[in-house]
Amino acid sequence: MLRKIIITLLCTFITLNLLAQGEGNIWHFGTNAGLDFNGGAPVALLGGQLSTQEGCATISDPLGNLLFYTDGLTVYDRNHAVMPNGNGLLGSGSSTQSGVIVPKPGDPNIYYLFTTPVNSADGLNYNEVDMTLNGGNGDINANKNILLVQPVAEKVCAISHANGSSFWVITRVLLTNEFHAFEVSSTGINTTAVVSSVGQVVTSQSMGIGCLKPSVDGTKLASANRSPTPSVGLFDFDNATGVVSNPIILSGMFTGAGPYGVEFSPSNQFIYVAEGSSTMYQFDISTFTLAAITASQFTFPSLGPSGNSGYWSLQLGPDSVIYASAHLYGWISGFTNPNMPGMASNPVGDLVFLDGANCRLGLPTFVQSFFSPTGGITSFNYCFGDSTGINGSTNGDSVIWNFDDPASGINNTSKTLLNKHVFTSTGVYDVTMISFNQGIPDTTFHQLTIDPVPNVNLGNDLFLCPNEKVEISAYLPIPGLTYLWDDNSTSAIREITETGTYFVKVQLNDCEDSDTIYVEVSDGVFTDFELKIDQRLPLCFGDTVILNGYHPNTLGYSWQDSSITDSFFTVSGPGTYYVELFDTCEIVLFPITIEYVICDTPTICNTMVGAGAFSPNRDGLNDYFRVRTECPVTNFQMGVYNRWGQEVYYTNDIDHKGWNGRLEGQQSEVGDYVWFVRFRDKDNFNYTEKGVVTLIR
Repeated sequence: MLRKIIITLLCTFITLNLLAQGEGNIWHFGTNAGLDFNGGAPVALLGGQLSTQEGCATISDPLGNLLFYTDGLTVYDRNHAVMPNGNGLLGSGSSTQSGVIVPKPGDPNIYYLFTTPVNSADGLNYNEVDMTLNGGNGDINANKNILLVQPVAEKVCAISHANGSSFWVITRVLLTNEFHAFEVSSTGINTTAVVSSVGQVVTSQSMGIGCLKPSVDGTKLASANRSPTPSVGLFDFDNATGVVSNPIILSGMFTGAGPYGVEFSPSNQFIYVAEGSSTMYQFDISTFTLAAITASQFTFPSLGPSGNSGYWSLQLGPDSVIYASAHLYGWISGFTNPNMPGMASNPVGDLVFLDGANCRLGLPTFVQSFFSPTGGITSFNYCFGDSTGINGSTNGDSVIWNFDDPASGINNTSKTLLNKHVFTSTGVYDVTMISFNQGIPDTTFHQLTIDPVPNVNLGNDLFLCPNEKVEISAYLPIPGLTYLWDDNSTSAIREITETGTYFVKVQLNDCEDSDTIYVEVSDGVFTDFELKIDQRLPLCFGDTVILNGYHPNTLGYSWQDSSITDSFFTVSGPGTYYVELFDTCEIVLFPITIEYVICDTPTICNTMVGAGAFSPNRDGLNDYFRVRTECPVTNFQMGVYNRWGQEVYYTNDIDHKGWNGRLEGQQSEVGDYVWFVRFRDKDNFNYTEKGVVTLIR
């Protein structure tokens, strides 16, 4: 019994590179270029007769022996000779995918060669190749250039049916949004297609330029649309029914001439895009939404060889490497680890030397299932609490899984190839898949690690005093964590000295969490404060002045003699006075110098009086407080202040009705209030009077 061991470490996976069926082991393309994969790693293969600008197709037998190849116009046998009836096909070497070759299920001697034209009027045609003809070298029989549908785009692909024996051949119809899927079974080609009207309308032949590719598991399609709006259409494909659905259109991010080549990673997690320039792209489609896929875009830097004019076609190989063609370049390029994200996919410009031959735009189109690993396990999503995808591929007729997670109960086993399992704890799990082929078991092993999801918490927002600093910590006691702050620093702890919003991302492999914190560093709340007085300096001896130290943010007041703790202080003589204001951060002293001079002040009509109390209860008695004088005055001002120094009433009208005991429409508190007035008498002398009034109810 063959035992295949596949090990996954540190939340990445490495799939055993088993060569798939040998039908895709020989490639002929470009200007006499070829590759031979039968030894595992590809080597240059000379002797091919193709000199084609774009599309081509090759087929080998299950052991990897070449059978025939084509550019869509001419068919060459295994000896590189044109088949007797191999001319005059209705494909074109200038069609993106000029052909694809599909074995007839159950008949090892019959193959169907489908062609697409550069001139859409010729449509999708098929030809039947019988390998018993031409001395066993094969030839096209009477079933030649048989039309299936027209007009079509330069797109055709093939994938295995869900039943494990038939195939689907898929194309796009011009001037519509239709996909036509034709089933190829042991009875031949079903010429009645499954038609799906979905996605963009292919409005022109130029929009029809670009490849159509299925994922190796047969669940997705990708369609490159070169113009007029460069885009890639992604779709769900039901390989049991042939139905195409759920379109997602990627556009607006392509900077070259427009997408031409597309290819899925063997794990089906990533899609790669080439557009005839030095730029290629990778998108993660594991979360199949436009927002998630767009956000996952990775743009590869140019691979740089001077002779490389840009990448066009992409094709998965039997070694699970994605190969890329560069026009008129003597090397083939590619991604040696296409199941990995970004640069971890290892893009290589000079991957295989073609021994004097050259790439052109195209690479061979194959039945994509040829490159699905046999008996392999792939997995993805390794964060605790997520659904981990665990997918198998096998040539068997049934499977039994064990996820090594007995705490999950009945969910610990499965009998389907594609699985999603939520592991009950973090740690290492040894997953096994037993596949049965006519009752004979074959066991495949796969080890994966479920990582804890970091839960970072920077704490509540912070307020710091002037010149204060603080260390904020994202540290979590999980081995292997990485930290990335908004300034690209990578320490778990960061010192903060300035006001701002700070962000950190904490990551363990693909599992990540983030948090933000706002830190305000105070400039000082008393910065613009100064002591206020109720009249101009200098004062006349005998006058008094009230110093107003009110500040809304202070926690208290301390005047120079420490006897007054209110916001007001009365001065009756010259000197320097100060008030200390304080909060949780600082104590600040604010001084003021008061000067007195001898004044010749008349004593007639220089006083005002006010009541000692009033009761603003609207009973018509003492409802208002005002001051009075018997003499005419000018420049009149009156203010009333509460015990906190807040002004509750002000008027410059000597005939005012008075204060009604309210502030902004609300009743003021019962208690004492300070009042003062300024005025000028008939002799043009300025005076100030003050007093206390009690508000009662």
